[in-house]
Amino acid sequence: MSRPSDDVTMMCWTQGKAAAMAALLLLCVHCQREQTPQGSSPQPPDAALPLNVTGSSSPPAEARSANPEPRAPAPRLPSGKHLAWQIEQDGRPVVAKGHTVELVRAPFTFVFHLRAGVHDLFANASFKSKTFDAARLGWQFIALTGIRGASRFDEPSEANNRLRDIYVDDHAPNQWLVCPPDSTCRGFDEPCEPTAEGAVCRRSIERVEVYSRGKQSDMKEPRREIASIMEEKLYLVFIVPGHWSEDERAEKLPYQSPELARDWVMIVWKSTR
Repeated sequence: MSRPSDDVTMMCWTQGKAAAMAALLLLCVHCQREQTPQGSSPQPPDAALPLNVTGSSSPPAEARSANPEPRAPAPRLPSGKHLAWQIEQDGRPVVAKGHTVELVRAPFTFVFHLRAGVHDLFANASFKSKTFDAARLGWQFIALTGIRGASRFDEPSEANNRLRDIYVDDHAPNQWLVCPPDSTCRGFDEPCEPTAEGAVCRRSIERVEVYSRGKQSDMKEPRREIASIMEEKLYLVFIVPGHWSEDERAEKLPYQSPELARDWVMIVWKSTR
């Protein structure tokens, strides 16, 4: 039979051993928590990134602008011709029926394919058909009312077609200058795109600026958005002028050199797309 003091000693030793084992177990659990991240599943690498950095699923604005949406093919320039054109709306070419194109009253774009050596393009726009009819009937360049007047072209402050407009004038044409790459354009949206035949030039139109002939000077109306045009038709005549002589450039003689190309189109506004 053991003595009471021995039983007490054994019981204390057993309890101390159990407490030490429990403390060791708690220490191991604590160490494991220190090494293992919280949560049942690891977070994806991007979750720790702040907003608007390269971990974002959307590319930065610079990357998006570096890859613009593809454009529709430019009009084919037939052999021996100096001018081909098409009109685009909503990024798609609009099929011309004869010399008529139907558009909704909304912005659109002229696309011209010009032969190498062409330096400028005359474009008369009018709500009246006088110049359109004369051009269609083959009247000479100097007899076309809407072409022979002093041409209107973009001012330096309006370079690259900043205003997205077209002059509508019964007595004068728009003059759009063909601009090479890496240059400032006075006539088109941007420098013309070189092609094997020449260049493709684009002019976007969002509004019109209407001029009318007054007794003492031209009168200009406020610019109008395409959507606000009340007239049913817009008549256009395109002329690629010939090479100016020195006397013609100096205005000693009226322009009479043979033109290189002409074409015409009537835009008819429709109510729905």
